[in-house]
Amino acid sequence: MDTNIVTFEMYKGKIRKQISLLDEKKKYVNLLSVYDMLVCERMAKSLITKLINEGFERVEATTVAENACLSLMCLTDEFFSPVFSDVDSLMRTLTSEDILKVVNEYNLLRKEYMGFDRLNNIELENIKKN
Repeated sequence: MDTNIVTFEMYKGKIRKQISLLDEKKKYVNLLSVYDMLVCERMAKSLITKLINEGFERVEATTVAENACLSLMCLTDEFFSPVFSDVDSLMRTLTSEDILKVVNEYNLLRKEYMGFDRLNNIELENIKKN
């Protein structure tokens, strides 16, 4: 069995992976830029505060906020348009299992694209030196 099968695609300079959610429309998990990750973190911090003010425990609020914001930022249609306009609509539409699926697919995409898990210690040391 070939372990080097690539499941992501590069489209218009972006790395993405198709995911099955909700309906028959194509949806993709996209690898986020550094800027997008910073925006995602800022949104998550705001959502954590909102959820805590609504009575949720900090640990629960943090997990929900981080996963929901990552899902919002990385989930698009085939034309790179966001599937959801805001976190509230995402949280009202997707189940916790759907959000977890998006987060897991994002992590797999990142790991597969980066590929550092396939490098041995000598190769990693060479990367660190250069």
